[in-house]
Amino acid sequence: MWCAYKVWCLELYALVNNAGVCIGGEFEWNTPEHQRFQVEVNLLGTLRCTQAFLPLLRKSKGRVINVTSVNAQVPYPGFAVYGATKAGIEAFSDALRMELRKFDVKVIIVRPGDYARLTSLFAGQSRRAEEMWTAMDTERRQAYGSYFRSYQDYLIQNNGLTSPPSFERSNLLPVFEEALCSPNPKSLYTAAPFWLRFFLGLVSMLPSSWSDRLILFLYSQTFKFNYELGAQNDGVLNIKDK
Repeated sequence: MWCAYKVWCLELYALVNNAGVCIGGEFEWNTPEHQRFQVEVNLLGTLRCTQAFLPLLRKSKGRVINVTSVNAQVPYPGFAVYGATKAGIEAFSDALRMELRKFDVKVIIVRPGDYARLTSLFAGQSRRAEEMWTAMDTERRQAYGSYFRSYQDYLIQNNGLTSPPSFERSNLLPVFEEALCSPNPKSLYTAAPFWLRFFLGLVSMLPSSWSDRLILFLYSQTFKFNYELGAQNDGVLNIKDK
């Protein structure tokens, strides 16, 4: 969470809800603690900070900027809980924008693309993977087999493949500048390269049967490992951070 003040009159100008955590792994692998942690930080953290600062924002006719993710627009396998929290923030933002219009308080969504390599979004993923494996019963270990281990190893080694080389070489900073400074900001900004914005828009318009097949195809191409279920496993998980 980040706050900007009008120093000359000590008014709160903007609240930026940017805190976020992500634990990669299919939903059945996530422990209740993993689910709670993402919901508490991503969704409830945004709600609580916003409610705490609304009296100051109403007084200053300021703005709320909620940072979500392209996963809110097009959910991706392996990030069901993360995507749900970000989609929840967008629904919250849309309703809040209408509620606060009578006070001339603006509510803006910034939806970033892939910046994993430039952030600590997947910090501790190997520890989370160990926790998932430890919590699994025998049936789940047998059902997912080596797929689980291959998935986690690939995610840890290769997350952020489409990240820009730096924040300065992306459109994220100009997007935030406009969201913060424009007298008439848009209600939604997608801070991602054109090809990704085009792809997300296309997928959003497709019937779910088509979009599911397309995403699953890309998923299998991104994570180039054995997707066969029921593979033999030795009950030992050995994953190392990159």
